[in-house]
Amino acid sequence: MSYEEIVASNVRRLIEQNKVEQKELAKALGTTPQSLNNYLSGTRKFPIGLIPPVADYFKVSIDFLYGREG
Repeated sequence: MSYEEIVASNVRRLIEQNKVEQKELAKALGTTPQSLNNYLSGTRKFPIGLIPPVADYFKVSIDFLYGREG
């Protein structure tokens, strides 16, 4: 599994667990809901530059997003 797939999977899980709408997260990240959907579905690679803001938004570590800690 590539890092993009791992990150996307973990972000999808965080979205579900925290009951966050994709459009709300997209706005907080400064991207469009369509772009975020593309990253989460694997249509486009998850940009490395969005990983720290996602970690900050959900108050998790970057290692968590990469699947290195539970």
